[in-house]
Amino acid sequence: MRRFAIHVGMYPRVGAPLLPSVLSPVLGSERVSSKVLSDLGLPMGVGLDELDERVWIDHGRDAGIALSHEVVGCVLRRWSEVARLETMVSFNGRSALELELSVRARNGLLRNGWARHETLAVGPLRDMSVRELALIPLFGAQSLLDVLSAASECRPARWHGPRATSRGHPGADVCPVTTRGWGPWCAR
Repeated sequence: MRRFAIHVGMYPRVGAPLLPSVLSPVLGSERVSSKVLSDLGLPMGVGLDELDERVWIDHGRDAGIALSHEVVGCVLRRWSEVARLETMVSFNGRSALELELSVRARNGLLRNGWARHETLAVGPLRDMSVRELALIPLFGAQSLLDVLSAASECRPARWHGPRATSRGHPGADVCPVTTRGWGPWCAR
């Protein structure tokens, strides 16, 4: 099986669903290719909406990464539909620096004025629709998935106990602890 490298702060986020819930109405019924399912030894007919956080636990990191490529490909194939989604994405007052994003995704947000503060990097990002995100120049499927998955991690309902960064520094005013590569099911 091919091994894929992933970087902290980029899609896919180990331990998180592969399909952000905001895209489920458009892409949830899409099926994973039979070749990928066969290569991974998974049952035929698996839909993208079934690729939740259990993928990482039940099938491992390599399978999660391979399946994430299916999600990226589907977003690309159905870009015109994804780019019309008016569903709002909330960052719950987080800044672009507080979100763990790829450089391209962070710069896209900052360069296009999505912050509500004169010092863009530290000011809170404003809520925006998937359509607005898709209109950011040079923002493709990977950047969109990166931002949507980071935003879904910042929902207040997921916060339990003290806040911390993914590197385990308690008390930092950022997104909650995530499992990007550091969860119990991920080999270090």
